[in-house]
Amino acid sequence: MLPLFISSVVTFFLVVEPIGNSVYFAAATGGQSRARRMQQALLGLGVAAIIVPLFTLFGLDFLALLHIDLPAFQISGGLFILLIAIKLVLGQGPGEGEDAQAKPSTRSIAVFPLAVPMLAGPATLTAALLLVSGEASYEGAWPAELVVLAGFAVVMVLTLAIFSAASWVTEFVQGEILSALNAIIGMLLGAFAIEFIVSGIFGAIAIHSSGLLH
Repeated sequence: MLPLFISSVVTFFLVVEPIGNSVYFAAATGGQSRARRMQQALLGLGVAAIIVPLFTLFGLDFLALLHIDLPAFQISGGLFILLIAIKLVLGQGPGEGEDAQAKPSTRSIAVFPLAVPMLAGPATLTAALLLVSGEASYEGAWPAELVVLAGFAVVMVLTLAIFSAASWVTEFVQGEILSALNAIIGMLLGAFAIEFIVSGIFGAIAIHSSGLLH
């Protein structure tokens, strides 16, 4: 049980990227009060804590029911992340429209894009499915799904702590520094999105090529 738990914690920490996402979180909520920022952090983590367990338990069946392959899911999620990245680089906060300048500090990012696709996006959901499905030979007191989800819970607690620290730091970082930070994070998110899209494309090609051979 312990090796699977440790593997789950490490894997989720890498794909959730709480440190990188905390920088985005701090930049996107820089004009808000600390209470408002933490409210959004808790809501985003709460939504992710609902989506990931449900997808871990029922995700493969749900995708199969819709005739959707994992690579297609990766491509879709990558495109959403790329859209967020483009908006950040162009100086427009995620999810904001033409009235962004009028209400820059009141728009909530908790559900989109924080919970989905950043915390409970294609990387996290795919990792959860792979951790569970890759443990066919697992034998332990707990089902593999519960061990994987316990690892995810640890990462969520760590993420909240990191977000809390980022929320404090952002009180000292304002104006042009935040704009530059948004652009940098946007470029990093863009690279992250391209990785997912390319990986999904190659995965889709492999699946369809295999189907043609048969």
